[in-house]
Amino acid sequence: MRFRSVNADANVLFEVTAQEGQDSWRAVAVNEPIELEGGSIIDSDFAGEERVFTPEQVLRSAGLEAFFARAQQQERAALAALTAGVTVHLRKGRDQWMRGTLVDVDGLLRLRPEALIGVGWRDYELTGTIANDASIVYRYDAKQIISGEPIPFRADAIWESEAFRREGADEDPAQLPARPIVTPQITDEHRQLAALDALLDEARSAAFGADARSLSPQARLRAAQAVLARL
Repeated sequence: MRFRSVNADANVLFEVTAQEGQDSWRAVAVNEPIELEGGSIIDSDFAGEERVFTPEQVLRSAGLEAFFARAQQQERAALAALTAGVTVHLRKGRDQWMRGTLVDVDGLLRLRPEALIGVGWRDYELTGTIANDASIVYRYDAKQIISGEPIPFRADAIWESEAFRREGADEDPAQLPARPIVTPQITDEHRQLAALDALLDEARSAAFGADARSLSPQARLRAAQAVLARL
């Protein structure tokens, strides 16, 4: 009999080899070879390690493995029922949705993000901020909308999927408007501050950077002053 059990940070496959006393079983970790980049193959962690389990532990682990196997099968079936070209809504949180179109990427179904939907999104999650270098930084989900790069997803998080568990309080996200992504305006002052910040970084590097460590304090000071003179 084979079953999986957590060992350190790995989900190890064990095989029962013998009964150990009246209320326990001895099992050995099965080798599941791992192929590394470049084609070399190494043994899996804990291969050959022996552990003793109670019958309850063995049966519980085997039952959990069967449960997750069924869940994976249901997920695959739900994904197979979805088709490319359809607009769907991915649940990201309470009253938070991502609208997008399903696309085929190298034979895999992915979601191309197009809009954030729902009242659960906070204003700061939808608004970009201006960084010290005068670039605009967006929160994770808003950034996905702007990039439009296809992303993986689970079928049970898609409103239109048969695997999605709808709650009574849920509104149909297809009927909700998109929340706007706010892009702040970069002014000349922002650009001037960005140039100043870059100059200060250059002066700091001239005085304290790795290349400056072999110089005398006087030489480091002169190098930094030369940079700051460009202000």
